[in-house]
Amino acid sequence: MSGIDSDATVTLIGSGLTAIDVLLSLEELGHRGPIHAVSRHGLVPHAHRPLVEQDTEVTVCAHGNGASARRLLHEVRGLVAETESRGGDWRQIVDGLRPLTATLWRSLSEEERRRFRRHLERYWSVHRHRMAPEVANTVDRLTRSGLFRIHAGRLVTVDEISSPPAYRIGVRLRANGALESWLSGWVINCSGPDPNVFTDPRNLLSRLGDRRLARPGPLGLGVATDVDGRLLGCSGRPVEWLWTLGSLRQGDQLESTAVPEIRQQACAIATEVRRFVSRCRRVQQGGKEGMPTVRRGEAGP
Repeated sequence: MSGIDSDATVTLIGSGLTAIDVLLSLEELGHRGPIHAVSRHGLVPHAHRPLVEQDTEVTVCAHGNGASARRLLHEVRGLVAETESRGGDWRQIVDGLRPLTATLWRSLSEEERRRFRRHLERYWSVHRHRMAPEVANTVDRLTRSGLFRIHAGRLVTVDEISSPPAYRIGVRLRANGALESWLSGWVINCSGPDPNVFTDPRNLLSRLGDRRLARPGPLGLGVATDVDGRLLGCSGRPVEWLWTLGSLRQGDQLESTAVPEIRQQACAIATEVRRFVSRCRRVQQGGKEGMPTVRRGEAGP
């Protein structure tokens, strides 16, 4: 960041929390040039509500068995309307869904998951992953001043030009299909990591896949795991001695990046690892229970 001239035009690809982090970093460095953000929907995260002394308790009763993405959307909207009619806030419903998210996600068929990803995920994300109020105030100030501008559309061209050295950005606007373009001295990718973790043959997960110890998660997101976090091998059976947690489980969990969820996963894995080690020790000591098995084509520990 320190190498970016303070008057340069900067373009951010994405408008989520990563883009907001970059925006704040530039602002703290005294950046004075225009900053553009490009994303398909042009949405930025909502703000957390300032803390209050007492909050209204809300019971979320979402039913996911055989549900569709549309049905869940209507149910959540109904819960929000009911809560707001009592003087509550939509954030209570979104936060109340937090412990149910993985269960609801797993209850959807693959087709409904794809529909959610295509139509609803971005709207869910900006409500679920929010900014601190003071951060939202800074973003609002920079937007009103004209220094920060968000473009809702599809990035179609990034052409390098030599004089002056810059990139010509072309965006097909979502609203009317018009092509908007500008010159940018810097382009920063804020779109997040590639959810397909098997693309690089040199990385660990690709090598585990080659040994049939791992396979892509639902919709190609992360890796496939069972409910305890064990990796599923190519046979579809869990590898008894191999676990993961966090963002690699997003295909199975949807929400798997925040500390509370990762803490719960780590606790569950620690319990399972202890059981696994205990079984192995009993076998070594002459117990009757067989050693943990590895399926044909799945390398052992």
